Amino acid sequence: MMSRLDSMAFKALNDGVNRWALFFLMLALPLVGQVLEDSIPRAPEGRILDEARLFGLEPEILDELSARISSISDRTGYEIYVAIFDSLIGSDVKEQSQWLQDAWVGDAAGVVLVLESDSSLFEIAWSRMPDAMSESGEKVPVLGSSDLAPQDQITILNSILALRSDEKSSAESAQTLIKTFADGIDEAFKEVDEAQPARWNVRVLMLGTGLLAGMLLVGLLVGASIRRSDRKVADRLIFPRVTVGMRLGAQSGGGKISSRSFDVLPHEKA
Repeated sequence: MMSRLDSMAFKALNDGVNRWALFFLMLALPLVGQVLEDSIPRAPEGRILDEARLFGLEPEILDELSARISSISDRTGYEIYVAIFDSLIGSDVKEQSQWLQDAWVGDAAGVVLVLESDSSLFEIAWSRMPDAMSESGEKVPVLGSSDLAPQDQITILNSILALRSDEKSSAESAQTLIKTFADGIDEAFKEVDEAQPARWNVRVLMLGTGLLAGMLLVGLLVGASIRRSDRKVADRLIFPRVTVGMRLGAQSGGGKISSRSFDVLPHEKA
């Protein structure tokens, strides 16, 4: 009997502890979210955040890289950011890149490169465009006018992975990585810009061909109308020669006249 009472008391105590734990957790969640939000730095004006201070002794290199990235971003409309951390505590490069992507880029087209200098790990967070559904039910990625295709993203990633450096945490290594990253984006957009005139020329050629065909059709219709008018003018109406009766001296014509008269009946006279 006592063991049963002890079990019931333990269960009630456990339920009470769970309720209090849930209550304190609900109170703590907004505080945790606020802490995480405050821990995310603001978007850097020069588009490169160097919290690891790799370029502290060479600020001119940082200014050069910032000018390069800003020029590409302003020209293409593609948001580009780089964040360099010394060592990430409580998160990794993947989580940090997603947080910065949401905070710095949002719904716009863009990318954030996060580099952890101590481990030489990096992560690239590209803009996540919504997929469209085809008629067959297959997901098809939708790209905006200022976005990069998945194949271009893979090419840029492969070019960075191909880099080799003995001092991975050095400023020189970070400079090479950022430069390769920026050059890859710039090259991808140049290929898109070069392809635009070709598509435009094809469109102009098709439009010109259509206009020429329309003008030719109008010319044929006008020519047919003129030829029909010429045929009507060329037609001559000739009245046949016929023999008519002799006129009887009338001024305006001739012909035959018939006249009849009637007398009054006898019974009508009476």
